[in-house]
Amino acid sequence: MKAKALFKPARAAALISAAVMLVCAVGCIAPKRTAKSISDEEMYWWHDSESSGDYGVFNLDLSVFPVESHHPKVEQYYYYNRPDLLDDEIQLFMRCSYSAEDYAKECVRLKGASPFCDFDTELFEVDPGAKAARQPVFVDSGLFAYPAVVFDFEDGRMCEYALLNEAEHEVIYVLLQFINASQVGFDSRYLPTGRSGGTLWLP
Repeated sequence: MKAKALFKPARAAALISAAVMLVCAVGCIAPKRTAKSISDEEMYWWHDSESSGDYGVFNLDLSVFPVESHHPKVEQYYYYNRPDLLDDEIQLFMRCSYSAEDYAKECVRLKGASPFCDFDTELFEVDPGAKAARQPVFVDSGLFAYPAVVFDFEDGRMCEYALLNEAEHEVIYVLLQFINASQVGFDSRYLPTGRSGGTLWLP
């Protein structure tokens, strides 16, 4: 009787361990999701905390991406997500055109938008006051193809920014998380320059 009593907890622990391992394995080999077009219904999901989980993006404050009130016209779109056990591999890219008036409004919105900014980079200087306030940083140093409003830049991990093409009244929105150069599904000219090796945002 005692042997059976001791066996049951051990068996239960083994079953639980096997179940955990199965969940982890499924999480690691889950199929990637890719999209090259965006529907009207999906257009502003990044500003909706209830729907953003459906796309596998853990960061619910994607303030860098456009708002409906400024009437962006999506010229290019690319979405990629490969679920992983700890952090998904994600890339989200949009190139949007605006009227001159709405472009100006969008630039103002971007430069004062998010309290959730984070910087851990050696690629450009971050003003200590801006870093402490967790506000976007304006970068016009040649690191990007156009002047950039940077919301998140963590070397080797994640970057989130908007490129301002004033001549064409375009804004290019980019989010990358754990993405190597070989994985990028959009034009590399919208990536930070000055990189080497396989990881895009390492100097």
